[in-house]
Amino acid sequence: MYAKDTSRKIKSALHARKMQGKYMATTAPFGYQKDEKDHNHLVIDEVTAPVVELIFSIAEEGVGLHTICNRLRKAKVLKPSFYSCN
Repeated sequence: MYAKDTSRKIKSALHARKMQGKYMATTAPFGYQKDEKDHNHLVIDEVTAPVVELIFSIAEEGVGLHTICNRLRKAKVLKPSFYSCN
């Protein structure tokens, strides 16, 4: 009974936080970073934002994922893992 109640309380708390618009994952997606003042809020990462804008501008042309990857490789754009290590 205790485990079931605890599970319900945790699910309820997580649902409430999601409904408030709080970011729940441990790491921010590429192009964003977690706010230092509120770790449940995302802010735009000024370093990686141009890369994300480039990806979306290429995608707007109607090309596929493979072509986007090739263009990024030719432009020598660094991989997202490079930015997460720094």
